[in-house]
Amino acid sequence: MDRERLVKLLEELPEETKRALLEKALQLGLDWRSLGVSKSHLHRVLRGERPVSTYVLNRIAELLGEREVLKLVGAAMNVEGRARLAGLLREDGSIDYEVLLALLRYVIARDAYARQLIVSLVAEELGDELETELRKRTAPVLRWCSEFERWLTQLKPRTRVASRDTLEYYRNLFLQHLEGRRLTEELVRSVAESGHRWLITVLRHYVQFLAFRREISSGEAWRFLTMLRATRGGSGPRIVRSPRVEEVRRTLEFLAERHGLYHALYRLMLYSGARLEHAVEVLATWSPDDEIEIGDSFTPRLVCFDEQGFCRYYAGIHRGRKRTEWLWIPLDVVEELRQWVGTRIDRRYVTRYAEKHGLVMPKLLRKLNFRACRDAGVEKEVCNFMQSRFYKLDVGDVHYDNLLRRVDRSYPRIMETLQRYDPAASGAQERAQRV
Repeated sequence: MDRERLVKLLEELPEETKRALLEKALQLGLDWRSLGVSKSHLHRVLRGERPVSTYVLNRIAELLGEREVLKLVGAAMNVEGRARLAGLLREDGSIDYEVLLALLRYVIARDAYARQLIVSLVAEELGDELETELRKRTAPVLRWCSEFERWLTQLKPRTRVASRDTLEYYRNLFLQHLEGRRLTEELVRSVAESGHRWLITVLRHYVQFLAFRREISSGEAWRFLTMLRATRGGSGPRIVRSPRVEEVRRTLEFLAERHGLYHALYRLMLYSGARLEHAVEVLATWSPDDEIEIGDSFTPRLVCFDEQGFCRYYAGIHRGRKRTEWLWIPLDVVEELRQWVGTRIDRRYVTRYAEKHGLVMPKLLRKLNFRACRDAGVEKEVCNFMQSRFYKLDVGDVHYDNLLRRVDRSYPRIMETLQRYDPAASGAQERAQRV
């Protein structure tokens, strides 16, 4: 820095700082003679009666040199003055962030002790903020990978993802909302507050996956899972969409006229409570002549109770929680299904067809079946067993046989309750004689 620039910098200092600089210079041996002013003028300046002139500042810079002058100024100035002297403050008093970062990088790179002082100061003054920021920077980056798919389908404790459609849906959600983001508290909170049930489920799965791989601690995983659990259904009341009688009857009448295959499929779901994906599989793999083993005894896969007007068919579909063991079906529905045995269809086509024509959606029939079971006065555990909700039951071998018989005894009442939704039920008895 040349002397002209140094003097200009000194001129911009507050008057009290200039006076303090003059006092420091006099302590180092300068006097009124070396400064080129009279003794009386110097005394008036020191008493604050006159300002420190540019001439005096120039003489101080000339006699002491840049390094010593800057040292004296630093000692004479307050923190704000030092910051301004270092160029950290602009003329309007705002901080020059480029200069600040450049100075910090310079000091950190050159002096280990200064670096330690900065770290200690930041930790002391900004401890919580520093911890949060470090957690963000070291948090795992969310990436969909083949290992995560394998964990979901093969290694995940309890319920695993069995359907390729479900896995693809999870993948699309993940790529759209989570891919490339860091697992921070802010992200978890935003997902929890979104109320998107399946996005919350996907993130819960990924948190468990990271804990399984030891990429996050069990404590951190528990904290995130607790935050996400708060938005789930819980035990409070829920609004459930249940189709009205006339809607279901109109749907079945439409299908009877336009699409015989879907009509048979809808009646199967209505009376059995089977999921669409399982109903489609039952239709494609129907094999009533097989025998199955229950405990120590064998029984045909299809057992019909002609006097009561229904049959029981063993589907044997096991995919995590989504299971279908037995299907209870009226005799006339069994007869109708036999026309379409071996037919393979994509369940997505059925759903799209229902959407296109404004029909009752297939997934609502399972809820309708369960409600009809309860409306018929059947115990909840029997209704759960009928729909293969075994995760809600404690089913041992003896208990299993007991529940099977209880459903057999209760099904005529359930079937009668469901028949009010089915226009074809009026001729069921006549068709049943031909099964």
